[in-house]
Amino acid sequence: MPAPREVSSIFLQQQIPTDFSCLRNVLNCLPCNVDGITERMDCFLVFELKHGEELSLGQKRMLVSWASKPLCTILIINCTWTAPNAKNARDFTPESFSVLDANGTGGASYKTNPKDFAVRYDAWCRMPRDGARPFTCSAAEFEEDYLENLPGCEQADALQHIKSVSREEQ
Repeated sequence: MPAPREVSSIFLQQQIPTDFSCLRNVLNCLPCNVDGITERMDCFLVFELKHGEELSLGQKRMLVSWASKPLCTILIINCTWTAPNAKNARDFTPESFSVLDANGTGGASYKTNPKDFAVRYDAWCRMPRDGARPFTCSAAEFEEDYLENLPGCEQADALQHIKSVSREEQ
């Protein structure tokens, strides 16, 4: 009889919250968390997920500092709040996002959904030096500039997912 499937994932085992209160000091400086970070070809993509709450002051300072670094893109992603799933984690449910610039400005808000975001993330992973552009470009621009970089068997579905979210032509 095969062994039962693991309900958890390695990522969830690594994401057990750490209590840093032992580091409290008179400066009230404690470590901040980041919800996601990807490194590709010396470029960084940072995700900060929000479920209705705002960035804390310390978190915003950290993210703005990162945004000022070359080849570092910061996305503030607004998600639908969900109850924990079978893995005791929230599903990734992006609804919109903005790109945080080095001045701390969030810029335009872009509609998205999990499938649109996943296709754009795949494009970013293939062309990370394009920064936020795979996330912010229109469907027509995506088709022209990124679609050919995806596997041929995935292109039709990818384009359908991109077109499922309306973005004005940039």
